[in-house]
Amino acid sequence: MSEDMPRLRIQIEGIRKTVMYQILEDREAIQEAVGDVVDEYITADGIKKVIVTEVQRQVRAALEDSIRHFFLYGSGRDDIDELVNNVFRAITKEE
Repeated sequence: MSEDMPRLRIQIEGIRKTVMYQILEDREAIQEAVGDVVDEYITADGIKKVIVTEVQRQVRAALEDSIRHFFLYGSGRDDIDELVNNVFRAITKEE
C-alpha cells in the first residue's frame, strides 16, 4: 500500500498544477465575471434588494423567535398544557 502513496502524490500534484494553470489561463474571464457580479450589486437597486432580503430574513427570525418563546415560556405553553390535560382527562374517563 505504501508503494501507491508516491503515485497518488504525483497524481494529486499533477491535478493541482492543471487546475492552477487553468485558473491562470482563464484569469481575465474570471475577473470579468466577478466584476460583473460586483457591478450588479453596487447599484441602488442591487443594494436595495440585498437590504430588503436581509430585513425580511431578520424580521422572520425575530417573529419565529417570539412565537417559539411564547409557546415555550409564555401563556401559549399554559394553553397547550391545558389542552393536553383535557385530552388526558377525557381519555381516562372513557376507560
